[in-house]
Amino acid sequence: AEASGGRILFSAGYMKAHPTDIDVVTHETMHIVQGYGYSAGPVWLTEGIADYVRYRYGVDNIGSKWSLPNYNEKQNYTNSYRITARFFVWLEKNIKPGLISTLDAQLRAHQYNEQSWLTLTGKNLPELWAAYAKNPAVDLTYSGKEITK
Repeated sequence: AEASGGRILFSAGYMKAHPTDIDVVTHETMHIVQGYGYSAGPVWLTEGIADYVRYRYGVDNIGSKWSLPNYNEKQNYTNSYRITARFFVWLEKNIKPGLISTLDAQLRAHQYNEQSWLTLTGKNLPELWAAYAKNPAVDLTYSGKEITK
């Protein structure tokens, strides 16, 4: 699936192979809502926010067997999508509630830069990732069902 120009294109082949993955719509719709594409910040941040929104507002991620992965030492926040989204859940619960919404607003206003992390949290991205890597446990809730990972 892809979103651009105010439209979303879904692959018939993907949808046929994954008929329960209705929340692919949530992810792609977030790209329309974002409105900034990849022009306002790094791709990993844009895609991480879209998957974070899928995690938060998805209707049936469990039914489609979609989940955020457990942390492992080979990961990095720049891996994007689910890995970045899980990091964002951890940041929201452990560092600053509302952080991801604030970053999204900065991206929409084309005011985001890497210094944003330090300004908003008191730590830069490598410091935040190191804190996450040290203690990545987070309670995850999918459509009202809480899972500790």
